[in-house]
Amino acid sequence: MEHMPYIILLQTLVLIVVEKFTFKIPRIAQKVERFYQNIVEESLFGKDPDVAEDMYDPKTSTEAISRRRQRNEICVTLKRSSIIHDVYIGKNCVKVLLILLYLLMDVSFYLGDHPDDSVKCDLPVKSFPGVVESDGIIHFQCHGKKTQFFMLTMLAQIILLTLYGLCAIGAIMWCLFFR
Repeated sequence: MEHMPYIILLQTLVLIVVEKFTFKIPRIAQKVERFYQNIVEESLFGKDPDVAEDMYDPKTSTEAISRRRQRNEICVTLKRSSIIHDVYIGKNCVKVLLILLYLLMDVSFYLGDHPDDSVKCDLPVKSFPGVVESDGIIHFQCHGKKTQFFMLTMLAQIILLTLYGLCAIGAIMWCLFFR
């Protein structure tokens, strides 16, 4: 129970690394970086000259035609890239397998034996002058109060893993059947 937060953190970090790994493959990174620099940055940060040329006829501007062709080429390259498609599906399959493994571990832990917070330990004590006035029973709470918090955390992890897994399965289905 005391190592559970670290286990949850490790599970999350592994899933993040698997998610971000695809951008480290050189062929994919080059295509995505080119798309980001030529299309996203120019549009978001006001570097897009086509915005200023909207007042004019873009059919007469050779620079605007060149930029439009370059953007179309980048988008078509990304759209038809089989390596991006294959790596994306492979990455999502690995994520689904990891999520299933983590869910098995987490659910078995969640449903296993756990100390109950309401359990009291009763210790008999004898009278001791100045400390305990008479014979009796001292009631201690034997289990930590954080047990319920940890169990709620594990339940949240299970719910979030399930949602993340459903999203990964949805992404696989979308790429294979609806694309």
